[in-house]
Amino acid sequence: SELVNQDSVSYVAFVAGSYDLFVEVTYDTNEGLFDFLAALKAKSGVSSCETATVLKLLKTQYSFQIRSTTI
Repeated sequence: SELVNQDSVSYVAFVAGSYDLFVEVTYDTNEGLFDFLAALKAKSGVSSCETATVLKLLKTQYSFQIRSTTI
């Protein structure tokens, strides 16, 4: 819940596969990203993280809808 309240965070989702959580953040400087990653890695329960820097944005339109399931 701490992540979703940060202004720099635009997307947070639990995912299946190689990772547990996907977080999209935007910073104007490398220093801002460095500080975010340092704070993230210091959190209890975070064992590792991986980053990818967007070099050129080609399209930025996406929309997700989650179907409700009953078990």
